[in-house]
Amino acid sequence: MGCKTLANIWNHLVHRIKTAHGTSTSSYSALPGDFHAGAGQGSCLAPLIWNTLSLQILSIVEEVPHMVTLHHAETHQSIKSQSEAYVDDTSFMINTHDLDPEDLTTQINTLAQRLTKISQHAEKTLFATGGALELSKCCWYALTWKFDAKGNAHASRISDSLSSIELTSGNNLLQKTQVPRKDPEEAVRTLGCYIAPNGSSKTQVEILLQKATHFKKVISSPTVSKVDAYILYRVFFFPATSYPLGVSHIREKDLKKIESKYLTPTKQQMGLRKTTSNAIIFGPWSLGGFRFPSLSQSLEKQHLRMLCGHLRAANKVGCAIVNTMSALQLESGLIDPFLHSPYNFSTWVTDGWLKECWRILYKHRLTLHNSKLWVPTIRKR
Repeated sequence: MGCKTLANIWNHLVHRIKTAHGTSTSSYSALPGDFHAGAGQGSCLAPLIWNTLSLQILSIVEEVPHMVTLHHAETHQSIKSQSEAYVDDTSFMINTHDLDPEDLTTQINTLAQRLTKISQHAEKTLFATGGALELSKCCWYALTWKFDAKGNAHASRISDSLSSIELTSGNNLLQKTQVPRKDPEEAVRTLGCYIAPNGSSKTQVEILLQKATHFKKVISSPTVSKVDAYILYRVFFFPATSYPLGVSHIREKDLKKIESKYLTPTKQQMGLRKTTSNAIIFGPWSLGGFRFPSLSQSLEKQHLRMLCGHLRAANKVGCAIVNTMSALQLESGLIDPFLHSPYNFSTWVTDGWLKECWRILYKHRLTLHNSKLWVPTIRKR
């Protein structure tokens, strides 16, 4: 009955386009006897329909009992997750904690088998609702560890243990498509960001350098006026370039390298000397500057906004951050919260997003106040 109601709503939708010039007089809708497999682009009903269907699909998929669990170092409060989805960007996560960690081949093969089962289940459930997986855009990772002679852990690569995942798509049950496997340092575009499972931002830096180089060519055109150059930078280029910085931990020298690609031609196109100090470009209006946003400032603001926002909301991501901070607290070896300590002690802490937040807090002499900041209890001798 619910599916029939949803189908009736879908097939009787009338789509119009609304712009600053008004609403279009013409429209489009499903013809008699036809059906729409999905809401139209920009449809107001799309979020409701997506929630209604996707929640059911993900709940069915999560019946498989191999969730990824993130434990707190002391309280053992856990955050479990097996699927994350935002419209058509969906990730499935499983673990192999019940297997021998020293048998890498068995680990990878079992991981591939379990992931094949859950992915094929999701594909069939999605197909039953009128959707489909685009297998050419899918990929999978295997995060397992090798230990060297000194006991240091290293993420294993594809060459260490070969395995594959093959899935069928739609009603074609005979033809299987192999889903490519990626190494942990290889990043895949997700919601406009390139983040590798091992936390590497190398690919993201390369993409931003390509954008900067392209913008340099565009803004260097003789047809671009001074006002055009200002608008191009503030309205178009910088928002697109700074968008992924909040979830990346890019080094300061890499950000400077990216900025060097476009700052000089931007200055020249605005009628300034190429030797004009960046203090004027990035300085506030009250001091005679142009108040251009910089990449480093944008990265720092986005990191702190996300960190404080999730901790304040105490949502699933916030709880995962708290659990991760407890692990980093043990790595740091400090008796005070590591986010309250000098960044000089960060040597033993794993590189990542939280470590970048620590650097930013220390750089600006900021203190994060949160009741969930945990430190290990010092036992009396």
